[in-house]
Amino acid sequence: MPWRTLRQTEEARIVQFRCRVGHSFTLESLLTDRPAEVEAALWTALTALEERIHLTR
Repeated sequence: MPWRTLRQTEEARIVQFRCRVGHSFTLESLLTDRPAEVEAALWTALTALEERIHLTR
């Protein structure tokens, strides 16, 4: 899917998430170091889904 910002990878049994630029995050670092960014991204995704529902109706 071309619109995904992060993709999940696994290296040496450690699950990581990488962005298109190459930054790498573990799940723990996303949840502890970047909670505001993760929450904003989730709200943005929810808003986009709700808008799509309205457009398809």
